[in-house]
Amino acid sequence: MHVVSLGSFNNQTGTFSNQAGTFIHEFGHNLGQRHGGIDHSNYKPNYLSVMNYYYQLDGIGVSLLALGFSNTISGFDNFSYSHGLLPDLNEDALDENLGIGLGRSVDWNCNGTLEDNISTDIQAANPCTATGARTVLTDFDNWNDIAGNISALSEPTFLQPVSSPTCIGWEEYQPIAKRISTLRSEGLLPPDEPRVRAPFKVNARSFTIWNDGSADLDVTSMILDIATSWITWEPQAPFSVPPGGAQEVFVYVDFDAAPAGQTTRQIRIASNDSDESPYPGGVNLVVNGLSNCTLTTGAAPTAGGMTTGDASVGCGATMTVKAFPNAVYTFLNWTQGATIVSTSTEYTFTLNANRTLITNFRDDGGTSELIFSDGFESGDTTVWSTSVP
Repeated sequence: MHVVSLGSFNNQTGTFSNQAGTFIHEFGHNLGQRHGGIDHSNYKPNYLSVMNYYYQLDGIGVSLLALGFSNTISGFDNFSYSHGLLPDLNEDALDENLGIGLGRSVDWNCNGTLEDNISTDIQAANPCTATGARTVLTDFDNWNDIAGNISALSEPTFLQPVSSPTCIGWEEYQPIAKRISTLRSEGLLPPDEPRVRAPFKVNARSFTIWNDGSADLDVTSMILDIATSWITWEPQAPFSVPPGGAQEVFVYVDFDAAPAGQTTRQIRIASNDSDESPYPGGVNLVVNGLSNCTLTTGAAPTAGGMTTGDASVGCGATMTVKAFPNAVYTFLNWTQGATIVSTSTEYTFTLNANRTLITNFRDDGGTSELIFSDGFESGDTTVWSTSVP
């Protein structure tokens, strides 16, 4: 169990982002995650996780821009856990020109000058006020740690939650909140309101593009060797990777649309790196399609009739579905999603992927006769008249 309490926040509820971030943050404790990755040491600028107080309450991208750690809010999954990709920050030897590795310099000691080797503590809601002991700050791969914890379980059970101090409150949040409020008032950040997310995608794999050069790596295009609608990836090109930085690319496969058996594709990547553009060999993808395909049928409206043909069979099988309209209903067509696939009550096809087919019926209605209680029948004409005194 985790407790989400925002009683000291505005209206005792906080904003949409406050609620979303806090829920995911507290759930992270149930998954064994800590405020500082390997420990509960907070405010590590290079630990891009909802577990970090810096990024919990307004999201990673928004907070990075407000804190001056990044030039953009784009490309970040705002309320998520870290993949552990950013470089270490040695507080005894900070290069302000490199910032946290996202292509933006940071004046860590707040003296108005960018220096390449300074010694200062930077762990605080406002880094300029940090006065703690200096150490090496590391990013942490929450996702790998969560997966490892779960895979290590010998039987289904709950992970032992990590005990933690009381999490961030309203007063501690104010240095970050005021920066974000200012940027929103200037139109430099979007309003904080519920956002419609894209449908959740499964069957994801990823690869990472690293930049070990001294200038921005501009990825200008990413295309498949053979156009394929059921393979997608995020982020889409173009995008840039700062010096010493990295960009993880997530590849998604829609197995409902993928063909049966094994399919190979290649993502070809072009960039401003003249030595490796296009990237030698590309990124090779091997997709093992479904060996069994499921066919599901239904009727619209359900009172319109019945269907047959539901089955789970080996992909590539020839299937036939049939529609049987009820009395006063007429068959119209078979559809998959918004697409009409057949106008025959009996539809035969090859099942190469999971499919859901709906047969559509039209209600033609019945006939009825109106009977008058005074003996007149439907169709008779009755005239009423009145006289004026």
